[in-house]
Amino acid sequence: MGLCRIQHRIIILSAALLFLCIGCTGEREAAADCYSLAQFRKMSAPSFLSYIMNVREGDGSRIDIYLLMPYNRLKFEKSSAGYRASYSISFIVFDSTETQVKVKEVDRIVEVSSYEATTAQSMDFFMQSFPLAPGNYTLTITSTDNLSQLLYRSTKLITAINYSGNSTVASTPLFLDTAAVEKSGVSLRPIFPELLTQAKNSFGIFQELYNLAQGDSVKFSMKYYITRKINEEPSSRVSYSPPYRLSSPSCFAENDSLLFSNDSLMIINNDIPKQVIQFFPIPPEGFVTLERTVVRYRNGKETVNTVRRSTYVRTTALPSTISLSEILHSMRYIMKNDEYDSLLAADNTLKIDKLKDFWSERGGEIRQKEFYKRIAEAKSLFTSCANGSSTPMGLTYIVCGAPDYIECRGLFSETWYYNVGERVMSVEFRALHSDHPEYYEITPFSVNETLWQYFVEKWRRRR
Repeated sequence: MGLCRIQHRIIILSAALLFLCIGCTGEREAAADCYSLAQFRKMSAPSFLSYIMNVREGDGSRIDIYLLMPYNRLKFEKSSAGYRASYSISFIVFDSTETQVKVKEVDRIVEVSSYEATTAQSMDFFMQSFPLAPGNYTLTITSTDNLSQLLYRSTKLITAINYSGNSTVASTPLFLDTAAVEKSGVSLRPIFPELLTQAKNSFGIFQELYNLAQGDSVKFSMKYYITRKINEEPSSRVSYSPPYRLSSPSCFAENDSLLFSNDSLMIINNDIPKQVIQFFPIPPEGFVTLERTVVRYRNGKETVNTVRRSTYVRTTALPSTISLSEILHSMRYIMKNDEYDSLLAADNTLKIDKLKDFWSERGGEIRQKEFYKRIAEAKSLFTSCANGSSTPMGLTYIVCGAPDYIECRGLFSETWYYNVGERVMSVEFRALHSDHPEYYEITPFSVNETLWQYFVEKWRRRR
């Protein structure tokens, strides 16, 4: 098999773009410490998805950075051919002494024929490579929308593997949507781990193999782990109460329940470097750990290379669709106990009718769509190790909306403030676990009950 040729493709997504403007105390550096503030800003800034693959290049190492920029993160202007946007991406690589070792700036132009295409869920996709000596580095990626001048920055710790030694058998994996054999070689269409459920029928893993000799055998293993099934649903008796006791055990329990396992074996008949492509079933949406292991057997000895990646697999990068279970989970906070119990007892068809009846007396379809839109937005903003619409921050956003003001209190505590008439009321959040600092609970007894009931009654008000 020849060396792969990466084709630049566009991944279609379906979601609505949020434009939220939130204030914060302190300097710009302090604002960066607010988790929710960063999430709100991300929805209007030129934010992107990135994935890093590490391969061997000569006697050294190479980092390949794949980047996806959604069209709806960019500002377009009318041009003679339609609509045009442009943005720049800067890559800066620092070594362990914080010295810049690589700097690169890339200019990208996006042109579409209609205004509708500017708001579509398409993405601009490209790859940037950096040869690096083996070692640990910090990578900073900054995007700038050239029309709006908005910025978005992402920082990652990366390791350039030492492939010259005999202990490394395979590159890091590249996730694939499709692979096609062409005259020039194999054409690969990558997909990001978060978006595996968007793959057509299955997803692929591509890896280069190293340090092999004739007579070696290589075993490839792919496993999916999820959290052992836990009843995460709180009691239905929660109406008119903030979700103080709501937690997501999947965030804090180890993914130790084996969902899928596949092993295959290859016998090496020469010492030429090889590539391997394998396809696997699409994992379910939710928090999943993917474990890829390559084992070389030589003269009775094993050399094992394992890569584990935990991610929340989504149907789209920016969720715009919501399920009935997600709707029910949110409705419990604005319904009375008897209303909610009656809703739960109905079959799915009757549930939909009951929901329509509930909203028909409270603003009808317009108000219903507004509530469901909040659910989708919360899912997009706060999904990490758990579905964002069921997290305390997500539920607060669904019921109360975006805060008028956010106060940052270090890395693991923040307060949302709401202006209600002439009063200012607050909801205080704190991070629960250092392994998942993006998951916040509502600090017990920190919510002004009048605030919560005020917004609940706004949803319930008959019109």
